[in-house]
Amino acid sequence: MWRMGFWRNLSVVSAVVSLLLSSSSVEAGYDVVVAGSEPEGIAAAVASARSGLSTLLVSPDPVPGGTFILGRLNMLDMNTDPNGLLLTRGFFQEFYRAIGNRSSFDIFRAKKFFQSVLAREKNITLLLNCRLQKAILQQNTLIGVECKTGDVLLQIFGKRFIDATGDGDLAAISGVPFFYGREDMHLKERMADTLIFEVGGVDWKSFARFTIAHQSGLSSIQAHSAWGFLNLAQQYSPSSSRFKLRGLNIGHQRDGSVLISALLIFGVDPFDFSSVAEAMKEGKEEASRIVEFLRSNLHGFEKAFLLSTAEKLYVRETRHIQSEYTLKLSDILENRDFPDSIAVGSYPVDHQPVSPEDPGIVYGRPSSYTIPFRSLVPLKVENLLVVGRSAGYSSLAAGSARVIPLSIVEGEVAGYAALFSIQHSLSFRQLAYSIQSFPVFQNLLKRKGILLHLPASYPSPFASYPEREALLQAVDLGLLAGGYTNDFHLNDPLREKDFSRLFRVAVHRSLSPQSNLTLPSVSTSENLVTLKFAFQFLSQFFTLNGISFSIPEDSPFLEPLLNYLGFSSDFVSLVQKSSFLTRWEGIVLIMKTLKWLQGK
Repeated sequence: MWRMGFWRNLSVVSAVVSLLLSSSSVEAGYDVVVAGSEPEGIAAAVASARSGLSTLLVSPDPVPGGTFILGRLNMLDMNTDPNGLLLTRGFFQEFYRAIGNRSSFDIFRAKKFFQSVLAREKNITLLLNCRLQKAILQQNTLIGVECKTGDVLLQIFGKRFIDATGDGDLAAISGVPFFYGREDMHLKERMADTLIFEVGGVDWKSFARFTIAHQSGLSSIQAHSAWGFLNLAQQYSPSSSRFKLRGLNIGHQRDGSVLISALLIFGVDPFDFSSVAEAMKEGKEEASRIVEFLRSNLHGFEKAFLLSTAEKLYVRETRHIQSEYTLKLSDILENRDFPDSIAVGSYPVDHQPVSPEDPGIVYGRPSSYTIPFRSLVPLKVENLLVVGRSAGYSSLAAGSARVIPLSIVEGEVAGYAALFSIQHSLSFRQLAYSIQSFPVFQNLLKRKGILLHLPASYPSPFASYPEREALLQAVDLGLLAGGYTNDFHLNDPLREKDFSRLFRVAVHRSLSPQSNLTLPSVSTSENLVTLKFAFQFLSQFFTLNGISFSIPEDSPFLEPLLNYLGFSSDFVSLVQKSSFLTRWEGIVLIMKTLKWLQGK
């Protein structure tokens, strides 16, 4: 075995290891091992190294920076409070200042920052082009990993591990339970991937003047970035059903080129090399067609030409690890402030399409909310934290919590958590639940400049409604969407066709497909929902499935409500006063019915 403990300064170890032709195995030991050189992985490694810990940053990529550098995603999903206060601080703020305080940044400037900040940290060893192969565990404790570079197998041991791979690769090979895409709602789907492409020949000044003159809610522009253009995107006809042009996100680079994030690609298996390669090849051809379309339809693009496409797909969603606490959509939309908070976010809950027919959806726009430390602590495996888009979020909550600025804060927190847990001889799980130690850890984070709690108290949009818990359960199934304005239309009257559709969606997303339930036909009626209609519909559902549940024909329907579904008397009194059910009343009725059914 060749021990690499003396390589503590920045070094591309893979290039050296490949020369060790006489040895097929190399062993190394570190205080902290960070898997993945996504921006959050860099933040984790830097925080660990600055704390005096020997740190290895290991990545399959040829350069650090991940989605920002290889995926060329140069537009930041900023997290600010309603007053414009930046919520993601610490290392992210250091990065943000280095790129010129711009929400759309120059890729080469970002690459230079990552390289320089890693080079300055003498406690960091950088190991690139090395793919994880196996986790080394003692019982349920992660103590090492095997990764391969060329023909050389490396065994790397550490005291603490941080998964910043984006896809939860280290967690998965360690045996951490996870779900893929929207499997938490029994759906075989995930958000589409994007191939970002670089365009030359754009007259940015002409483009900016025209966009400003015709600026509307559908498009907008700042000094270095533009976004929107939804009507234009809808006019584009893709070459096949696996592509879709969403609204354009356009970032201006210092060399005059622009990066465009707009091309959605469906049907990709991110874990299959051939599937990814095929998607990128076909995506490059589609990008050429898009540039041709923009030349004819977008002012300032008359001489545009395709320069290149990104080396890596921008992947929004794959694995979601199961953690000590799963952050829910309702937590985000209620602006929840957790006692074990380690980061503050506010980005809208923006879900990109999962199919060509899906327009995508914005579930709401929080004022701000916090990330609990428990959402970084995976189930079953000790010594490991997971940061970034694969952390412990529900698939719907990930629409907001997955954004990279928030992930960078999580990465930095994980680096400091490694220090604190080693110093105090605590596992990450013990730290998460320590009443004495966790506030001390939070004080450490505060000293590092990280914002931990909400800057103000923000009300929940659902607080005033009876049976609020049932309403929140509906939120977590995606039955309510408020868009950017948080208008959930809760008090709108509900039509029979919408009631039957919502019931069907709620059953599919909350109950296992193995339940084999028969559902009533979806109504097409525009009639408003009365309490009598709702109970007759539910009675039909129970009859179809051989469940004893009788609905009397006479008003006030109090007995089945109280005895069978367990409604509060306040709710019963409220709906009995109404001729027709509102949207929230109908949804609550559905959710309470399903809760009753699950208890049978």
